[in-house]
Amino acid sequence: MDLKALLEPKISELEERIEQAVAADGTLVETAGTLRSIPGVGPVVSAMLIAEMPKLGAKSAEQPQP
Repeated sequence: MDLKALLEPKISELEERIEQAVAADGTLVETAGTLRSIPGVGPVVSAMLIAEMPKLGAKSAEQPQP
């Protein structure tokens, strides 16, 4: 078995687990939806941005409310 064949099922499993974790949190679902509305941003990029920038999309107390 080559390395690619070995890793593909593991990668698919991890992607599914990440998708489930995002789907379980309403705030993350909203953030992911906003990110995915940007052309070229799909589930992988949105999950990466959420993981690397957890405050992305959060409003500070100083920001005016719409």
